[in-house]
Amino acid sequence: SILISFCDVLSGLYATLLWAYPTNPTITSQGLGITLIIVSFVVPVLATIILQGVSMYTSYHDPHARAAKDKIKKEKNSKRAEISKLIRRAEYELQLSIELGESPQQHANIRQRRDQLQQNLKEPLAETKEQIMTRKLDALTKARMLRVFIMFCTPIFMIAAIVTVMTVYDEEYPDYRVASDASDRSAKSVLADRSSWDDFTAECCCFASSYPMAGYVVSERWVCMDGLPANFSDWPVSFRQSYFEANKASSSGGSEFVPRVALSKNRADSKLVDDGRGIRPTCGVQLPSQCNIQIDSAKDVSFVCNPSDYPETTLNATQFAAKVMW
Repeated sequence: SILISFCDVLSGLYATLLWAYPTNPTITSQGLGITLIIVSFVVPVLATIILQGVSMYTSYHDPHARAAKDKIKKEKNSKRAEISKLIRRAEYELQLSIELGESPQQHANIRQRRDQLQQNLKEPLAETKEQIMTRKLDALTKARMLRVFIMFCTPIFMIAAIVTVMTVYDEEYPDYRVASDASDRSAKSVLADRSSWDDFTAECCCFASSYPMAGYVVSERWVCMDGLPANFSDWPVSFRQSYFEANKASSSGGSEFVPRVALSKNRADSKLVDDGRGIRPTCGVQLPSQCNIQIDSAKDVSFVCNPSDYPETTLNATQFAAKVMW
């Protein structure tokens, strides 16, 4: 619980930093994101699996062991408290007997009883036969119930896992890669691994989604055909159409042309605070003349304007929108 709470605090802190500093290169770096994923997800999951495995192993072999130990300990403490009470009572009776002037034999009897109680307090208290039998019977019953539960539930869990994996890999269309993620501005995610915005818009088609992503009211879907011939964007439109028709006819079942990449670009959030449509209209391909897209040596994409505050002052777009929602 402490580990999970600590990871939740880290995740909340990271989300707060992303919200407060969406353009900071350190906070939005991929390395920091991967590190936090490992710390916040992988570590708790591994710890939980290990702890649950140890617990299940112990419960499977002797599920009542811990409860039995706690019960025995409680009974021993209760007996020790009772013996201590009898010892104090014997000492009080001995003192009273001396004050009343009773015979030495009575004094000796009281001392003997007190000494025997003290000896019993020092010796470990053994379980009775009834306690041993009850503990073993409880352990056997719970172990048998756990075995039956595992025997019936394990096949169900395995079937569910297999069906899940089959469903994921049998998906006909791949999920849309999010191109508006502040932590991933790589050319592969933002431009479908194209070398420029012009190549991206020439080889990819855009349409406005009827189902925007959660938290947004406008999302674009871009579908790019990979494996195209060289200079395909320079081909006449009729030649492109003929190429697609030929690939469609030759593909198995005629369900797809060639391997494709699908991107999702979020353009406006649900509160219309971060709105990139002032920079470029929905599915528009023309960028402002004062701005351009740069790809650095690490193949990270950035949207740069001159002056740097041009999107805010002229296009009414926030810094976050200018970074990831253009």
